Amino acid sequence: MRFLFLILLFPMFSIAQSRLDSILSVPYDAMVADLPTSLALLSEGMELASAQNDSLGLAQLHSKLGTVTFLMGDHEKSLTHTISAIELYEALGMHAKAGGSYCGIGYQIKRRDLNKGIEYMRQGLKLLEQHPDSAELEAGYSNFGVLKEMKGELDSAKFYYNRSYAIVLAKKDSVAIPYSLHHLGGVELMQKNYREAKRLFDEGLLIRTLRNDRNGMAESNIFLGEFFKEVGKVDSAKYHFNSAINLSKELGNRYMRQYCYEQLAQMYEANGNGPEALRYYKLFNAEKDTLLETQRTEQLAEMETRFETEKKEKENLILKQETQEQQLVVSRQRAWIFGLIGLAATIIFLGLFLLQRNRRMAEAKRDAAIIEERERGLRSIIQATEDERKRIAKDLHDGIVQSLTGLSLRMQKQAKSEKAKESGLDEELNSTRSILNESIAEVRGISHQMMPRVLSEMGLIPAIADMLEKSLGLTDVAYEFEHHNIGESRFTESIEISLYRICQELINNIIKHSGAKAVSVQLLKTKTHLVLVVEDNGKGFEWNDPNSRNGIGLMNINSRAQAIHGEVNYEPSPQQGTVATIRVPLG
Repeated sequence: MRFLFLILLFPMFSIAQSRLDSILSVPYDAMVADLPTSLALLSEGMELASAQNDSLGLAQLHSKLGTVTFLMGDHEKSLTHTISAIELYEALGMHAKAGGSYCGIGYQIKRRDLNKGIEYMRQGLKLLEQHPDSAELEAGYSNFGVLKEMKGELDSAKFYYNRSYAIVLAKKDSVAIPYSLHHLGGVELMQKNYREAKRLFDEGLLIRTLRNDRNGMAESNIFLGEFFKEVGKVDSAKYHFNSAINLSKELGNRYMRQYCYEQLAQMYEANGNGPEALRYYKLFNAEKDTLLETQRTEQLAEMETRFETEKKEKENLILKQETQEQQLVVSRQRAWIFGLIGLAATIIFLGLFLLQRNRRMAEAKRDAAIIEERERGLRSIIQATEDERKRIAKDLHDGIVQSLTGLSLRMQKQAKSEKAKESGLDEELNSTRSILNESIAEVRGISHQMMPRVLSEMGLIPAIADMLEKSLGLTDVAYEFEHHNIGESRFTESIEISLYRICQELINNIIKHSGAKAVSVQLLKTKTHLVLVVEDNGKGFEWNDPNSRNGIGLMNINSRAQAIHGEVNYEPSPQQGTVATIRVPLG
């Protein structure tokens, strides 16, 4: 029985942890989009984290609850949660997270004690700036700008808003970018830069509308309402404030709704429209009273819950003492056990499925990383080899060839001298000079084979044509070279060198091994690829011979193709011999 209990208990812990992880992973914009639901989920998460003694989870939940309760207008609870988050983060040594919570307290108390709020913000930013990669840093800068704006220090506010904006722009954070745009727009509005303020507000609203960020759209409409209120366009201001009110009703954000009613009341009062001002003041006060009433109702509900819990516990104790209820309890326990067994089996199956899927995904990522690393290594080796070829070819051509050419000219001069003719050395010098000239030609040929100048100066087509002429022109092998849709196009150095070397290797293999009498080379460009086709009428390729497949020449071809993300394919020729096709992506 104890063993069965342990089997059932393990899946229950796994379920609880998965549920807690799901609650903690809800993004900010989704969390603020439905505040009542978020409050219920986070409260559930508190119970799960407490049961597992998860200090980090509790800290994160307290921090999120601080945000949600603040937006719902319960500032006391918000402050309590945020202080709890700080204590837990500091106990865990997570100073950056603690810094973010200090900034949260400063932002929450800004209307009650602005100077104290600024002190908390500075304390939090000091911790956050020690961890510049912290996700909370941009929010800290942004919120500190709000406090500076409230203090009337607009240039300082703009400075911190821009620091926050730079961070979120670099991250391409579409959730945070509109916050920065609206804060900067608010400063421009206070500085009477109306056109720039309107542009920033409109840009923020557009981003949030494209993301369907309901909470963000409500906030954007409030900013635009304030803008039109400032410039005296009453109808436009009313439209945007009412849009924000409608969205706040969907979100359950009473604080936002209360603020809009207050702004509308002030606007109509300033414009001398007493009835409308009175109507909105009544709505504002009613919403304010509702917030207070909600807090009182929640306190009463909490007391009622405690009372009902105690009452049920007493009733359960009495039921346990009564023998006539024992059979009912046993049947319920059996039902629970069978239900848990079924649930455990389902969870185990699902867990094994997810584990296997994650393992396959991890293996795929690891294989991709290995392939990428291997290709990067191949590219480095090939690049180093080509660089060394260039250096040696240059040294041969500009050094040894030049020196030997000078020596040949000197021998020619000596052979023509009267002294050489009289002594009979002129013929010997001319013979030696002829041998020397053959050596010069051979060294020059080696230099051009290592790095043909025609490839770097004129491109792939002339280089391949030159290579075919030098390799096959003096043999009894007939060849043809065709190219399509290329013209005078040039490609990246790595593609040109790799395709040239691949073609060179294929031609060498044909000469050495195939016994071919005819060779056809085609080079063509499609919209996405550069394709090289080399066909011969030789004795063909032994497909089932591993020694042939693993030859050095074919391995070099495959390595060079992989380095430029190309594909190599060998097929029997329709007549006789082999067709080699190399496809290289141009993107």
